[in-house]
Amino acid sequence: MEVDQLKIEVTPERMDYVEERSGEDPPVKGIPEEKNPFNELKGSCVIS
Repeated sequence: MEVDQLKIEVTPERMDYVEERSGEDPPVKGIPEEKNPFNELKGSCVIS
């Protein structure tokens, strides 16, 4: 069953779909710093 599933997943159409969209994929391309919600702020904070 695993081999059959892998054969389905490796079809050229599926691979073309993945490769076409890889430039938009954040784990592959990365997230711009201005859109990253976890980016550390560059300014300082003063608590008084």
